[in-house]
Amino acid sequence: MAKKKDTRADIVTGDIDIDKIESVIKTEIKDDLYNEITEKIDTESKKSLDRLEKRIIKYKNFSIFKRDLLIIIFFIIISVETYMIIANNYSIKKIDDTDKNIVEVNKNQDDKTDIDTEEVKDKNWYINNYSYLMNNIKTDLKDNKFYLYTGEHSVDDMDNSVKLNMSYQILDKNKINSNDGVIKVSSSDIKDAYKRIFGTLDSFSNGNFSNDCINFIYNATLDTYMAIDTSCEANDNKILEQIENIYEENDNIVIETLVGVLNKQDKTLNTIDGNNVINNYNDQDLSEYMDKLDKRTYIFEKREDNYYLKKVRGNN
Repeated sequence: MAKKKDTRADIVTGDIDIDKIESVIKTEIKDDLYNEITEKIDTESKKSLDRLEKRIIKYKNFSIFKRDLLIIIFFIIISVETYMIIANNYSIKKIDDTDKNIVEVNKNQDDKTDIDTEEVKDKNWYINNYSYLMNNIKTDLKDNKFYLYTGEHSVDDMDNSVKLNMSYQILDKNKINSNDGVIKVSSSDIKDAYKRIFGTLDSFSNGNFSNDCINFIYNATLDTYMAIDTSCEANDNKILEQIENIYEENDNIVIETLVGVLNKQDKTLNTIDGNNVINNYNDQDLSEYMDKLDKRTYIFEKREDNYYLKKVRGNN
């Protein structure tokens, strides 16, 4: 039969002795200590498990975060590249549109410039662009010095000797040969100069002409104009001509001038008819005396891309 275990109740009631009391106390202390240790182990184990669980959860969450972060970064890279491609295409299109706009603006500006150019075609514009036409209108006649400055003359009815003289005036010096007192000019050179003034040889005719006191005779055999080189007496009179206005009329260029005759000896300025305009002339602007001076109008006809003398007349 199993032995009955002593308890604290037995001690209190006096059922056991002192030795048994010591044994009972030791047994109780051992049980309490065991229980306490066991409880503590359980508590610490739970804490450790909790910490471990939290670490696992934290690690798991970090992995998820890292995965999500990589996805976000990848998405950002794709978005940036897509944006750059779109932006680049847009920029190219914008540049193309800008270039088109620039071309259109330039075209509009050119059109505007053309319009503006039309608007500023005033007296000064015409003088700057067409005054050169008067460079070919020169004569040096002995017997009829003022031929061009009186009356009205169209090219068709103008004296042939005058037209030849005008052609001679604009020859290059190397085209005029002077040897042994004889001056020679090729007919072909005269014709070239003639075309520069009149634009055509339709009314051209070889013949004799004079240049001041030198008389040229046409030699058909040599096809050359020839003259004896003689000295001419000094002429005191000099024709002065000044452009006053230039304008367009029916595709023609019209040049209006003032004409005076200067006596180089006494410095008097006179009209073609000899009427005195001013004494002691010293290169003044002829416009100051336009009410007294003779006026001439030159009409230049357009042929192809140039203008050629068509008519000369007085201003009324």
